[in-house]
Amino acid sequence: MILDVQSSPISSIMQIMREQIERWLVEEGQFNRYVEHPNANWVLLANHPKNQPTTVSIINPKASPDRVLIEVSVNIADDAQGLFQKLAQPQREKILRELSMELNRFPISFGMIHPQGILKHLVLQQEIFSDGLTKHALFTAIQNVYKAFLQSQWLLQRELGGQHKSGNDFGIGFRPSES
Repeated sequence: MILDVQSSPISSIMQIMREQIERWLVEEGQFNRYVEHPNANWVLLANHPKNQPTTVSIINPKASPDRVLIEVSVNIADDAQGLFQKLAQPQREKILRELSMELNRFPISFGMIHPQGILKHLVLQQEIFSDGLTKHALFTAIQNVYKAFLQSQWLLQRELGGQHKSGNDFGIGFRPSES
């Protein structure tokens, strides 16, 4: 089902999108909860894959109410940052460049916060405009963002190696998006 947004006022479009996306997430057993954010009209959290702790945010930004952003926002754990800190600056830059090149293979947008070459935060996003919002488009975007997350995780694990104390997925901790 493609949403008919041609004749609807923007507030109605936002409501229709939210209701339809929530219904699709419930159908697939991935709906987690609704959260509020000051920069979003609404944010739905989904678990992907189903029944897993990975949180994917589906965001309707106030600045662009005719679209949704599918996002995984990642804080890098302190012990993983410590492994970055132990590396020489050229080696840090090499890892960040490799990560950027790897993420560019996916149909997503991404951003990194990396002062002094130490990765602290990673945001992975794909957007869908309201006129292209279908169940297929939504779950394809969720899968694209999730695969980009996995690839970044594996690359960091390969490059940094070592043990981490945080006990989850190489020290990369999920949190609800604040975009």
